[in-house]
Amino acid sequence: MKRTILITVVLSFILLTFSISSFATITINREISKETQKTTDPIEKEIKEEQREFTHTVLGEEVSATWCPHCPPVVGYMNYIYSSGSYDFYYVTLVCDMNSYANARRIELGVTGYPTVVFDGGYQTLVGNQGSTTPYINAINSCGARTVPDVDLDMSVEWLGDAEMSIVVDVTNNEASTYN
Repeated sequence: MKRTILITVVLSFILLTFSISSFATITINREISKETQKTTDPIEKEIKEEQREFTHTVLGEEVSATWCPHCPPVVGYMNYIYSSGSYDFYYVTLVCDMNSYANARRIELGVTGYPTVVFDGGYQTLVGNQGSTTPYINAINSCGARTVPDVDLDMSVEWLGDAEMSIVVDVTNNEASTYN
């Protein structure tokens, strides 16, 4: 239940943030228990055996619609990779025919077909059902390895009641130069 609420809050914040500006990076700490990390699935075991150093938390935006027959498998691939706990990434599904903010983000990203997964705001984009987890894992690894500005983002969310939230975002530039 807590994870569902967290994902809902994060998705709402992402949509709000991206509707205000064209770039934002969101990092959220998460813990994966040792029990979650044990597996006998050969694909997931292969995923876990790889060691990777990411420069940042990768964000995947899966652009979808309720009527799209090719979208559910893509969400399944993303969830499978995320659930492995082996990658420093988060993903959201933007259901464009059900949410005007999601559709506005789709337009901002330049997405014209479903399903499409946009990683790190457009650094890499995969269009269509890729047929396995491998292309998505490759995109996550590629994005995670790229050089990014040394900027920290801290977010706190407080439920105020009556469908209101207080969202405070602190951005810290850890570089010597000004970040625009």
